Amino acid sequence: LHHTHEAVAHHNSTTVNVAPNNVAPFDTKRGTIGFVNVASTPTPVRRVPTSGGAMTRTHLPIVSALVLSAVATVAVAGPQETVTSPSGVVEISFRLDEMGQPLYSVSFAGRPIVADSGLGLTLRTEARGTRGPQETVPLTSGFRMLDVRRATHDEEYVFVAGKTRTGRDHSQEMTVALEQVGEQPRRLDIVFRACDDGAAFRYVLPEQGALGDLYIISEDSQFRFLENHKAWILELPEFETNSEREFVPAPLLAIKPESIVGPPLTIELGGGLTVAIAESNLVGYSGLHLARIEGGNDSRQPVLVTKLAPLPSDPGVCVRAATPLKTPWRVLMIGD
Repeated sequence: LHHTHEAVAHHNSTTVNVAPNNVAPFDTKRGTIGFVNVASTPTPVRRVPTSGGAMTRTHLPIVSALVLSAVATVAVAGPQETVTSPSGVVEISFRLDEMGQPLYSVSFAGRPIVADSGLGLTLRTEARGTRGPQETVPLTSGFRMLDVRRATHDEEYVFVAGKTRTGRDHSQEMTVALEQVGEQPRRLDIVFRACDDGAAFRYVLPEQGALGDLYIISEDSQFRFLENHKAWILELPEFETNSEREFVPAPLLAIKPESIVGPPLTIELGGGLTVAIAESNLVGYSGLHLARIEGGNDSRQPVLVTKLAPLPSDPGVCVRAATPLKTPWRVLMIGD
Protein backbone atom coordinates (compact mmCIF):
# COMPACT_ATOMS: atom_id res chain seq x y z
CA LEU A 1 0.00 0.00 0.00
CA HIS A 2 1.30 3.38 -1.04
CA HIS A 3 0.07 5.81 1.60
CA THR A 4 0.41 4.30 5.05
CA HIS A 5 1.99 7.51 6.33
CA GLU A 6 -0.85 9.59 4.92
CA ALA A 7 -3.47 7.29 6.42
CA VAL A 8 -1.90 7.81 9.85
CA ALA A 9 -1.62 11.55 9.28
CA HIS A 10 -5.24 12.11 8.25
CA HIS A 11 -6.84 9.78 10.78
CA ASN A 12 -7.82 11.60 13.98
CA SER A 13 -6.04 10.93 17.24
CA THR A 14 -8.08 7.91 18.32
CA THR A 15 -5.57 5.29 19.44
CA VAL A 16 -5.26 2.54 16.82
CA ASN A 17 -3.24 -0.66 17.12
CA VAL A 18 -1.56 -2.10 14.04
CA ALA A 19 -1.37 -5.83 13.50
CA PRO A 20 -0.81 -8.37 10.74
CA ASN A 21 -3.66 -9.59 8.59
CA ASN A 22 -4.02 -12.94 10.39
CA VAL A 23 -5.65 -11.40 13.46
CA ALA A 24 -8.94 -11.70 15.24
CA PRO A 25 -10.97 -8.51 15.02
CA PHE A 26 -11.68 -7.92 18.67
CA ASP A 27 -11.07 -9.07 22.21
CA THR A 28 -14.35 -10.61 23.32
CA LYS A 29 -13.43 -11.13 26.96
CA ARG A 30 -12.47 -7.55 27.80
CA GLY A 31 -14.90 -5.75 25.51
CA THR A 32 -12.09 -3.86 23.77
CA ILE A 33 -10.66 -4.00 20.30
CA GLY A 34 -7.61 -6.24 20.13
CA PHE A 35 -5.50 -8.29 17.79
CA VAL A 36 -4.89 -12.01 18.03
CA ASN A 37 -3.02 -14.51 15.88
CA VAL A 38 -5.48 -17.16 14.82
CA ALA A 39 -5.31 -20.74 13.63
CA SER A 40 -8.04 -21.53 11.14
CA THR A 41 -9.54 -24.85 10.20
CA PRO A 42 -11.09 -24.47 6.75
CA THR A 43 -14.02 -26.55 5.64
CA PRO A 44 -14.66 -27.56 2.05
CA VAL A 45 -15.92 -24.94 -0.37
CA ARG A 46 -19.60 -25.19 -1.18
CA ARG A 47 -20.43 -23.96 -4.64
CA VAL A 48 -23.51 -21.76 -4.89
CA PRO A 49 -25.75 -22.06 -7.96
CA THR A 50 -26.07 -18.77 -9.80
CA SER A 51 -29.09 -19.47 -11.94
CA GLY A 52 -32.03 -21.77 -12.18
CA GLY A 53 -31.49 -22.91 -15.75
CA ALA A 54 -29.44 -22.56 -18.90
CA MET A 55 -30.03 -20.01 -21.65
CA THR A 56 -30.44 -21.44 -25.13
CA ARG A 57 -29.71 -19.82 -28.47
CA THR A 58 -32.59 -18.25 -30.35
CA HIS A 59 -32.80 -17.22 -33.98
CA LEU A 60 -35.68 -14.79 -33.65
CA PRO A 61 -34.79 -11.63 -35.57
CA ILE A 62 -36.23 -9.37 -32.90
CA VAL A 63 -33.50 -10.38 -30.44
CA SER A 64 -30.81 -7.78 -30.88
CA ALA A 65 -27.23 -7.68 -29.68
CA LEU A 66 -28.23 -4.93 -27.26
CA VAL A 67 -30.79 -7.17 -25.55
CA LEU A 68 -28.32 -10.03 -25.31
CA SER A 69 -25.78 -7.68 -23.76
CA ALA A 70 -28.31 -6.50 -21.21
CA VAL A 71 -29.21 -10.08 -20.25
CA ALA A 72 -25.54 -10.94 -19.81
CA THR A 73 -25.07 -8.15 -17.28
CA VAL A 74 -28.01 -9.03 -15.05
CA ALA A 75 -26.92 -10.23 -11.62
CA VAL A 76 -28.59 -13.27 -10.09
CA ALA A 77 -29.85 -13.07 -6.52
CA GLY A 78 -28.24 -15.76 -4.40
CA PRO A 79 -29.60 -17.77 -1.47
CA GLN A 80 -29.26 -16.51 2.09
CA GLU A 81 -26.06 -17.66 3.80
CA THR A 82 -25.56 -17.58 7.55
CA VAL A 83 -22.76 -18.00 10.06
CA THR A 84 -23.31 -18.32 13.80
CA SER A 85 -21.02 -17.87 16.78
CA PRO A 86 -19.76 -20.99 18.58
CA SER A 87 -22.72 -21.03 21.00
CA GLY A 88 -25.19 -19.91 18.33
CA VAL A 89 -26.18 -16.72 20.16
CA VAL A 90 -24.86 -14.37 17.43
CA GLU A 91 -25.95 -14.91 13.84
CA ILE A 92 -24.83 -13.08 10.70
CA SER A 93 -26.92 -13.46 7.55
CA PHE A 94 -25.92 -12.48 4.02
CA ARG A 95 -27.82 -12.36 0.74
CA LEU A 96 -27.96 -10.61 -2.63
CA ASP A 97 -31.15 -8.74 -3.48
CA GLU A 98 -32.75 -8.70 -6.94
CA MET A 99 -30.29 -6.01 -8.09
CA GLY A 100 -27.30 -8.03 -6.92
CA GLN A 101 -26.66 -5.70 -3.97
CA PRO A 102 -24.92 -7.35 -0.98
CA LEU A 103 -27.00 -7.18 2.21
CA TYR A 104 -26.18 -8.44 5.71
CA SER A 105 -27.93 -8.57 9.08
CA VAL A 106 -26.83 -9.41 12.62
CA SER A 107 -28.91 -10.79 15.48
CA PHE A 108 -28.22 -11.67 19.13
CA ALA A 109 -30.26 -14.43 20.77
CA GLY A 110 -32.82 -14.03 17.99
CA ARG A 111 -33.10 -10.27 18.49
CA PRO A 112 -32.18 -8.04 15.52
CA ILE A 113 -29.13 -5.87 16.02
CA VAL A 114 -28.63 -4.64 12.45
CA ALA A 115 -31.31 -5.33 9.82
CA ASP A 116 -30.73 -5.79 6.06
CA SER A 117 -27.91 -3.32 5.39
CA GLY A 118 -25.98 -2.61 2.23
CA LEU A 119 -22.30 -3.35 1.68
CA GLY A 120 -19.79 -2.22 -0.93
CA LEU A 121 -17.02 0.13 -2.04
CA THR A 122 -16.82 2.88 -4.65
CA LEU A 123 -13.49 3.05 -6.51
CA ARG A 124 -11.67 4.89 -9.22
CA THR A 125 -9.21 2.71 -11.06
CA GLU A 126 -6.38 3.10 -13.51
CA ALA A 127 -4.51 0.59 -15.60
CA ARG A 128 -1.13 -0.35 -14.17
CA GLY A 129 1.65 1.84 -15.52
CA THR A 130 -0.61 4.80 -16.37
CA ARG A 131 -1.07 8.09 -14.53
CA GLY A 132 -4.28 9.45 -13.09
CA PRO A 133 -7.67 7.89 -12.28
CA GLN A 134 -9.51 6.54 -15.32
CA GLU A 135 -12.87 5.02 -14.32
CA THR A 136 -15.37 5.20 -11.47
CA VAL A 137 -16.28 1.70 -10.29
CA PRO A 138 -19.18 1.29 -7.82
CA LEU A 139 -18.80 -2.15 -6.23
CA THR A 140 -22.25 -1.94 -4.64
CA SER A 141 -24.59 -3.98 -6.90
CA GLY A 142 -24.69 -6.22 -9.96
CA PHE A 143 -23.04 -9.14 -8.15
CA ARG A 144 -23.52 -12.88 -8.33
CA MET A 145 -22.33 -15.31 -5.67
CA LEU A 146 -19.48 -17.61 -6.68
CA ASP A 147 -18.88 -19.63 -3.54
CA VAL A 148 -18.89 -19.61 0.25
CA ARG A 149 -15.91 -20.70 2.35
CA ARG A 150 -16.05 -21.38 6.07
CA ALA A 151 -13.46 -21.67 8.83
CA THR A 152 -13.24 -21.99 12.62
CA HIS A 153 -10.88 -20.00 14.85
CA ASP A 154 -10.11 -21.14 18.39
CA GLU A 155 -6.90 -20.05 20.08
CA GLU A 156 -5.67 -18.48 23.29
CA TYR A 157 -3.49 -15.39 23.14
CA VAL A 158 -1.51 -13.19 25.52
CA PHE A 159 -2.55 -9.61 26.28
CA VAL A 160 0.11 -6.93 25.98
CA ALA A 161 -1.28 -5.17 29.06
CA GLY A 162 -4.22 -5.45 31.46
CA LYS A 163 -5.46 -7.38 34.46
CA THR A 164 -5.99 -10.60 32.52
CA ARG A 165 -2.98 -12.31 31.00
CA THR A 166 -4.68 -14.42 28.34
CA GLY A 167 -7.83 -14.34 26.29
CA ARG A 168 -9.56 -16.67 23.89
CA ASP A 169 -10.35 -16.05 20.24
CA HIS A 170 -13.24 -18.35 19.39
CA SER A 171 -15.21 -17.50 16.27
CA GLN A 172 -16.80 -18.88 13.14
CA GLU A 173 -15.87 -17.33 9.79
CA MET A 174 -17.70 -17.11 6.48
CA THR A 175 -16.13 -15.72 3.29
CA VAL A 176 -18.54 -14.89 0.48
CA ALA A 177 -16.89 -14.68 -2.95
CA LEU A 178 -18.70 -12.30 -5.31
CA GLU A 179 -18.31 -11.38 -8.95
CA GLN A 180 -19.71 -8.22 -10.50
CA VAL A 181 -21.17 -9.24 -13.83
CA GLY A 182 -20.17 -7.28 -16.95
CA GLU A 183 -17.75 -7.01 -19.84
CA GLN A 184 -14.94 -6.83 -17.27
CA PRO A 185 -16.06 -8.98 -14.31
CA ARG A 186 -14.72 -7.72 -10.99
CA ARG A 187 -14.14 -9.82 -7.87
CA LEU A 188 -14.95 -8.85 -4.30
CA ASP A 189 -14.85 -11.05 -1.21
CA ILE A 190 -16.62 -10.19 2.05
CA VAL A 191 -15.36 -11.94 5.19
CA PHE A 192 -17.67 -12.27 8.22
CA ARG A 193 -16.78 -13.46 11.72
CA ALA A 194 -19.21 -14.30 14.52
CA CYS A 195 -18.16 -14.50 18.19
CA ASP A 196 -20.47 -15.05 21.14
CA ASP A 197 -20.34 -11.32 21.96
CA GLY A 198 -19.68 -9.68 18.64
CA ALA A 199 -19.67 -9.70 14.85
CA ALA A 200 -17.27 -8.30 12.29
CA PHE A 201 -16.78 -8.02 8.54
CA ARG A 202 -14.15 -6.79 6.11
CA TYR A 203 -13.69 -6.49 2.34
CA VAL A 204 -11.01 -8.32 0.36
CA LEU A 205 -10.18 -7.27 -3.21
CA PRO A 206 -8.23 -10.15 -4.80
CA GLU A 207 -5.55 -9.40 -7.37
CA GLN A 208 -7.28 -9.23 -10.75
CA GLY A 209 -6.79 -7.83 -14.21
CA ALA A 210 -9.99 -5.76 -14.09
CA LEU A 211 -8.63 -3.71 -11.17
CA GLY A 212 -5.13 -2.27 -11.25
CA ASP A 213 -4.02 0.62 -9.08
CA LEU A 214 -7.13 1.95 -7.38
CA TYR A 215 -8.47 4.89 -5.43
CA ILE A 216 -11.20 4.29 -2.86
CA ILE A 217 -13.65 7.19 -3.04
CA SER A 218 -16.03 5.84 -0.40
CA GLU A 219 -16.83 2.78 1.64
CA ASP A 220 -20.54 2.09 1.57
CA SER A 221 -20.96 -0.16 4.63
CA GLN A 222 -24.35 0.47 6.22
CA PHE A 223 -25.86 -0.20 9.65
CA ARG A 224 -29.67 -0.11 9.65
CA PHE A 225 -31.33 -0.03 13.05
CA LEU A 226 -35.02 -0.73 13.59
CA GLU A 227 -35.58 2.09 16.09
CA ASN A 228 -34.27 5.54 16.91
CA HIS A 229 -32.08 4.21 19.72
CA LYS A 230 -30.15 6.26 22.25
CA ALA A 231 -26.45 6.55 21.40
CA TRP A 232 -23.30 8.10 22.80
CA ILE A 233 -22.00 10.26 19.95
CA LEU A 234 -18.51 11.65 19.40
CA GLU A 235 -19.33 14.50 17.00
CA LEU A 236 -16.24 15.97 15.29
CA PRO A 237 -16.19 19.33 13.49
CA GLU A 238 -13.73 18.01 10.87
CA PHE A 239 -11.68 14.92 10.09
CA GLU A 240 -8.43 16.42 11.41
CA THR A 241 -9.98 17.14 14.83
CA ASN A 242 -8.61 15.07 17.69
CA SER A 243 -10.91 12.77 19.62
CA GLU A 244 -10.27 14.22 23.08
CA ARG A 245 -13.86 15.32 23.66
CA GLU A 246 -17.08 14.09 25.24
CA PHE A 247 -19.41 11.40 23.93
CA VAL A 248 -22.81 13.08 24.05
CA PRO A 249 -25.98 10.99 24.62
CA ALA A 250 -28.50 11.58 21.82
CA PRO A 251 -30.87 9.58 19.55
CA LEU A 252 -29.49 8.14 16.32
CA LEU A 253 -31.49 10.66 14.29
CA ALA A 254 -29.31 13.39 15.82
CA ILE A 255 -26.59 12.12 13.48
CA LYS A 256 -26.93 14.01 10.18
CA PRO A 257 -25.71 13.16 6.66
CA GLU A 258 -23.07 15.86 7.05
CA SER A 259 -22.00 14.62 10.50
CA ILE A 260 -18.53 13.26 11.23
CA VAL A 261 -18.93 10.79 14.09
CA GLY A 262 -15.83 9.16 15.49
CA PRO A 263 -15.68 5.58 16.77
CA PRO A 264 -16.64 3.86 18.91
CA LEU A 265 -20.35 4.64 18.58
CA THR A 266 -22.15 3.00 21.50
CA ILE A 267 -25.88 2.37 21.05
CA GLU A 268 -28.38 1.29 23.72
CA LEU A 269 -30.89 -1.10 22.15
CA GLY A 270 -33.09 -1.49 25.24
CA GLY A 271 -33.74 -4.49 27.43
CA GLY A 272 -30.17 -4.43 28.69
CA LEU A 273 -28.67 -4.91 25.21
CA THR A 274 -25.91 -2.59 23.95
CA VAL A 275 -23.82 -2.52 20.77
CA ALA A 276 -20.71 -0.53 19.88
CA ILE A 277 -19.56 0.10 16.30
CA ALA A 278 -15.78 0.20 16.01
CA GLU A 279 -12.92 -0.83 13.71
CA SER A 280 -9.88 -3.07 13.96
CA ASN A 281 -6.70 -3.85 12.01
CA LEU A 282 -6.35 -0.33 10.56
CA VAL A 283 -3.32 -0.63 8.26
CA GLY A 284 -2.75 1.54 5.19
CA TYR A 285 -6.39 2.64 5.14
CA SER A 286 -8.49 5.66 6.06
CA GLY A 287 -9.84 6.03 9.59
CA LEU A 288 -13.47 5.09 10.23
CA HIS A 289 -16.17 7.69 10.83
CA LEU A 290 -19.94 7.46 10.59
CA ALA A 291 -22.81 9.55 9.22
CA ARG A 292 -26.50 8.96 8.57
CA ILE A 293 -28.19 8.38 5.21
CA GLU A 294 -31.08 10.82 4.78
CA GLY A 295 -33.00 9.18 1.95
CA GLY A 296 -35.36 6.43 3.08
CA ASN A 297 -34.77 6.96 6.79
CA ASP A 298 -37.51 7.52 9.33
CA SER A 299 -37.68 7.53 13.11
CA ARG A 300 -38.06 3.74 13.16
CA GLN A 301 -35.16 2.69 10.93
CA PRO A 302 -32.23 5.13 10.88
CA VAL A 303 -29.39 3.98 8.61
CA LEU A 304 -25.77 4.80 9.40
CA VAL A 305 -23.00 4.57 6.82
CA THR A 306 -19.22 4.58 7.00
CA LYS A 307 -17.58 7.91 6.20
CA LEU A 308 -13.87 7.69 5.47
CA ALA A 309 -11.46 10.54 6.07
CA PRO A 310 -10.05 11.92 2.79
CA LEU A 311 -6.36 12.16 2.03
CA PRO A 312 -4.95 15.60 2.89
CA SER A 313 -3.06 15.65 -0.42
CA ASP A 314 -6.09 14.53 -2.48
CA PRO A 315 -9.45 15.38 -0.83
CA GLY A 316 -11.42 13.48 -3.48
CA VAL A 317 -9.77 10.19 -2.51
CA CYS A 318 -9.83 8.34 0.81
CA VAL A 319 -7.41 5.48 0.12
CA ARG A 320 -4.75 4.87 -2.54
CA ALA A 321 -3.93 1.20 -2.90
CA ALA A 322 -3.50 -1.73 -5.24
CA THR A 323 -4.88 -5.25 -5.32
CA PRO A 324 -4.73 -7.50 -3.41
CA LEU A 325 -6.25 -5.39 -0.64
CA LYS A 326 -7.77 -6.20 2.76
CA THR A 327 -9.73 -3.46 4.52
CA PRO A 328 -9.96 -3.05 8.30
CA TRP A 329 -12.61 -4.98 10.20
CA ARG A 330 -15.95 -3.28 10.89
CA VAL A 331 -16.81 -4.50 14.38
CA LEU A 332 -20.10 -4.78 16.25
CA MET A 333 -19.30 -5.39 19.93
CA ILE A 334 -22.44 -6.72 21.64
CA GLY A 335 -23.09 -6.71 25.37
CA ASP A 336 -26.09 -7.82 27.41
